Amino acid sequence: MAMPSASLVSAPVTRRGFATGIASLALAIPAFASAQGLSNRPRIATLDWGSAANILALGIHPLAAPEIERYRRLMVEPDIPADVRELGLRSEPNLELIDALGPDFIIMNPQLAALAPRLAPIGKVILFEPHLLAAGLLHPDHLTHGAEQLEKMAQAIGADQAALAYVDRVNADIAAGTEKLARYDGRPLFIISLVDANRALVFGTNSLFQNVLDRWNIRNGWSGETSIFGHATITLDRLMGAPDARIVNIGAPARMAYALKARIPVLTSLAPIRQGRIRLLPDILFYGGLPCAARFARLAAEALAAPDLLP
Repeated sequence: MAMPSASLVSAPVTRRGFATGIASLALAIPAFASAQGLSNRPRIATLDWGSAANILALGIHPLAAPEIERYRRLMVEPDIPADVRELGLRSEPNLELIDALGPDFIIMNPQLAALAPRLAPIGKVILFEPHLLAAGLLHPDHLTHGAEQLEKMAQAIGADQAALAYVDRVNADIAAGTEKLARYDGRPLFIISLVDANRALVFGTNSLFQNVLDRWNIRNGWSGETSIFGHATITLDRLMGAPDARIVNIGAPARMAYALKARIPVLTSLAPIRQGRIRLLPDILFYGGLPCAARFARLAAEALAAPDLLP
């Protein structure tokens, strides 16, 4: 759309007329820029949950994201606004919709890098991985890596200051947990997610969650092998090796509450369960960088600061 050409003026322009014209132009330029999608806020499509969460953490609403309903249940926060378009499966995003939306930037996990050549003509593709995927590292620093990747991505889209401010807020959330848990009794912690009556995911020392616990000087009760995402699927009897531990169950609290009420044999035979040293937290994604770390820090600190209760 071209700007209308200026018309010839036969009458002389008065000072008041000139001022009025300038004021009208000043109002018209932002409206025109908005109509053309030319604003200071970048137009972004996110192709995975980690990218969506980090973009939202910067105060930017993406044009689109995948599996939004599941994001709201499992990632939870930052909340996705109602006007964000649904892109379908994370493994098979709707490329036609991305093309129709015409974003300035397309941000996605490197696992989707094969799509980059098809997306590059639409908008600038940014590969974003806030989780430090390093096989063999016992204590990878996901927090530092997540902050570095967020700041790098934010620089590319012109949101440098928003990233720095968000990193400060996450550090403040973790520091608040340190203060809240100043009198923690020193027990090691099993972080699990109950799968069924006999199995659970357990999160080890290379997990994002452990990076937060390290800031609080809380030891992990699990020393076995884990995946690069920091978890392993185990049978519940393998938690018997640390009877003095405390257990935090993440996700599906109703399932764990039912298992406790039904007195599932292996589960209720664990010393931490018998002695009321268990906490139930809502869903928190175990990857995704700083937004997930901040959610864990806030919820875990509140739960661990509460007294133990018998089931």
